Amino acid sequence: MMRFCRRLGYYVWSAIRLLIGVKNWDALFAIFFGKPLTGLKWLKLRRNNLSMAVTSKMEAWSVKESLIDRFYTRYSETIQADWTIVDIGASIGEFTVEAALQVPEGKVYAFEPNPGSINILRQNVRANELKNIETHNIGIWKETGEITLEIRPEDPIHGRSFDGELASDAVHKRTTIPVVSLRDMLETIVVEKVDLLKMDTEGTEFDILMNEVPETFKKVQRIIMEVHESPPDRTLEQMTKRLNSLGYETQHYPNKVHSRLSYLYAWRSE
Repeated sequence: MMRFCRRLGYYVWSAIRLLIGVKNWDALFAIFFGKPLTGLKWLKLRRNNLSMAVTSKMEAWSVKESLIDRFYTRYSETIQADWTIVDIGASIGEFTVEAALQVPEGKVYAFEPNPGSINILRQNVRANELKNIETHNIGIWKETGEITLEIRPEDPIHGRSFDGELASDAVHKRTTIPVVSLRDMLETIVVEKVDLLKMDTEGTEFDILMNEVPETFKKVQRIIMEVHESPPDRTLEQMTKRLNSLGYETQHYPNKVHSRLSYLYAWRSE
């Protein structure tokens, strides 16, 4: 009962936050109460007069979390104007845009493997005239090569990645995408020190971080990420231990709605 009340309170407060943060309520009501979207809907935010294109309720909610609630910047330390930030799992660019606003003298590298998502991300970057963003239509994985991305018809902008054999399923569309390891990305694309690495990879954060050699992390000062738990072998405790072993201090923040989702912030004290 207590958890139900917390969830209800969170959703009510979130609805209020959306109504306060978005100027064009007609688009907001069309997204959440209208027919399923067949194209882009533009949300006009009061903050910095930002415009964000979305194609689903989930994306509109993510815009609220990143640009209105500012989850990622709330849970990490104050971002400095000259930082280099890497956004892995950038989706339509919610955090990419947030980060670019915070680092006018720095740079943001956005990585998103889904062609549909990165197309919208690039439109959002252009719409807001942000010049300090570099986008890459590739995924970050435990090794460099190719993997299969499954696109679900009920949510075409998001997808699930696989590196093994898939069962036959004609309903879901699958495409092969290029991927690079975290190490190769930091050696060939983002060659400077990374002040903040953000990750939202729907569970593949375990594949990426658990399989990487320790030397890779020497260039990364801070990490803010969503941890998608899948016990018994993929837990917040295991991820925390891994980052601690690499020399990071850590702090986690539970999701107010989903019990197996947490935000984890890691930083080097020196």
